[in-house]
Amino acid sequence: MDTIEIATLLPGAIPFSDSNVNQTWKGHVRTDHETVIVFAKIIDPREICVEAFCAILGREVGLPIPKPFLILADSESLNTILPGQSALMFGSEDAEYPSFRRYADCEEALEKLGAFKATLDVGVFDEWIANHDRNIGNILYDGGGDFMFIDHGLSLPQGMPADKPALDNNILRALYSVKSEIEKFRNMRTASQDITPMYRSLNLERIMERTHSSSYIPEHVIMEILSFLSNRLPSIESLIRSRLRISQMDMFNEY
Repeated sequence: MDTIEIATLLPGAIPFSDSNVNQTWKGHVRTDHETVIVFAKIIDPREICVEAFCAILGREVGLPIPKPFLILADSESLNTILPGQSALMFGSEDAEYPSFRRYADCEEALEKLGAFKATLDVGVFDEWIANHDRNIGNILYDGGGDFMFIDHGLSLPQGMPADKPALDNNILRALYSVKSEIEKFRNMRTASQDITPMYRSLNLERIMERTHSSSYIPEHVIMEILSFLSNRLPSIESLIRSRLRISQMDMFNEY
């Protein structure tokens, strides 16, 4: 079971840009026992919590998400950004894969993404955490048959009703809702029988504890996040069904 490691950003990190929204640096961090190359960004504390929690949660259910880190930075490591200051950053271990952005026009690459063993799992997970921001920039691709998934900071939006769909779910909409009716039924069965039952077996409070979130955000914010995910579970199958464009009557007839 993952517990997010706390690391220190070492001097020498360089700005990294791949059309990413948040300013990001690539550099080395030092943990208690190793030095790791990461991509790190300064974001607000709630978003750090969401990133850390979703990364650990996703890894807990077997999703290919790079190892997350809480990173301490100061004026020595980011002097131009933090003169005489310090900051908490969120970081992901360098997966050594480029973003899918460079393959977006490649039909073969899109087919491999649709055939990848964890893509449906990621789409269902995105629906649970209400991640509307899955895009070609936060899917990493090795150019062969392997993918990793990053950037969950816009998930778990504040104030969103737990039983309502997120603004979008790019994976389920673009890759699965366009399939044949038989394939959609099969994917729905997989989601209902193999994927979402894992969510119900998780101890969300203990997973949240492993993010160290109580040290940098208020308790009521943590409880709002946990309540949202728990309260969303009773609606998850109907939300997925809607994304796949399967009517309630069609489901009844199929089963």
